[in-house]
Amino acid sequence: MRVPRHVLALLFVAAAGVIVAAMVWTALGYSSAPRTVPLVVGVPTLLFIVLQIVRDGIRAARGDVTVGETSELERDRYARAAADARGDTASATVQGGAVDRSTSTLAAMAWVGALALLIWLVGLLVAIPVFMAAFMKIFGRERWITIAAFAAGTTVAVYAFFSVVLDIRLYQGLFGDILPWP
Repeated sequence: MRVPRHVLALLFVAAAGVIVAAMVWTALGYSSAPRTVPLVVGVPTLLFIVLQIVRDGIRAARGDVTVGETSELERDRYARAAADARGDTASATVQGGAVDRSTSTLAAMAWVGALALLIWLVGLLVAIPVFMAAFMKIFGRERWITIAAFAAGTTVAVYAFFSVVLDIRLYQGLFGDILPWP
């Protein structure tokens, strides 16, 4: 009997959730200083794991065939099939039946460069949500409400951890004097 991929993915995420929940539970028994980092890391991670389980469940209920996909080759196969169905040959660059990785490598390098440029110009707290929103919309093709939730959540978590908990001033960029900062 073969176990469907979405079930395996759900089991993996659930196992990770159990491990993170155990870490959080253990950290609650520590004194205030030693428990700070495990809680700051563990609680948001646990929330994202729950969100992932809910999203995978919704997608599986809709019959999305890519739920639980971990293989890059299979994702490429689905992308090519979708592009072929749309008659769009530009969205999947294929050479001899395999996707040309040079374009995706260059694109990844360009995205990292864009993030570095954004951080340099406007600082971390502005660059993080802008970068996440652009990346999730273009590559994840996510809904705006999902993008806003992830971008805001990540920005708040970074600010809370570095500025509030660790009391570290985050880089504000070249235009730090112009933009309002907390």
